[in-house]
Amino acid sequence: REAFEPDFPEQTAVASSLGHGETPSPPRYLPRLSNNGSGGAALAPGVRTMKRIMAPLLGLAAEHRAMLADPEAVEAAIWFHDAIYDVRSKRNEEASADWAYQVLRGAGVSEEAAGRVHALVLVTRHDGVPQDADACLLVDIDLSILGATRERFDEYERQIRAEYAFVPGFLFNLKRRQILRS
Repeated sequence: REAFEPDFPEQTAVASSLGHGETPSPPRYLPRLSNNGSGGAALAPGVRTMKRIMAPLLGLAAEHRAMLADPEAVEAAIWFHDAIYDVRSKRNEEASADWAYQVLRGAGVSEEAAGRVHALVLVTRHDGVPQDADACLLVDIDLSILGATRERFDEYERQIRAEYAFVPGFLFNLKRRQILRS
């Protein structure tokens, strides 16, 4: 395991204003990320992958920052969404949201601000219609892979298939089509 240190600080808007208090930026809240391949719950998806994934997501948030009511909460939600990921679990978003809340409160962030991040992480379940501009943008960012180049999307699909290697091919293909059509 290695500590997560982003190498794109220019795209990280959160510095110290989450909850009106002096708090470290979300990357510091993520003390360790692992890609242990054990099949169990892990902090996902590993340092190199996390750096590659986060840069464009944070870039999208920064590009649309002016339209957001709470840009710091959106950025924190980007960092925390899918932070806890188990391919066999149906509670990844809930576990990530709960962890975000605990970490943020432990870092001195207000209950209200930590609750906002918790709620935003939960919208990445995609089980309802986002209720405000911040949630809408976060959902768009979370689904932005669907608008990626064909090469990047194909790479993403190979990564997803590798994560679900334990699922028989016919069942994986059926379920994947259902997900992409929804």
